[in-house]
Amino acid sequence: MGKIEEIKRAVSKLGADELAKFRAWFDKFDAARFDGKIERDAETGKLDRLADEALVEFRKGRARVSKFCSPDGAKRNPGMLFPIRTRSLVLRG
Repeated sequence: MGKIEEIKRAVSKLGADELAKFRAWFDKFDAARFDGKIERDAETGKLDRLADEALVEFRKGRARVSKFCSPDGAKRNPGMLFPIRTRSLVLRG
């Protein structure tokens, strides 16, 4: 049996409380890995082209700041806020 099948089997045997704890842990674990990848991509310049394109669209009036990036949006969705750094730009959500 492979690791994935072992994990599936173990998770399927969890009670409701344990499953809720596992789900909360996994959500944080998964988000941290995703955030790490975004951070590494930003640091190495992989997001520079996309950031530059977004700025061009914003300056031409074809894009706007999302409600999630506003102070009110931050209160509603604190998990949506994280800095993205590129060589030419710092975007703060």
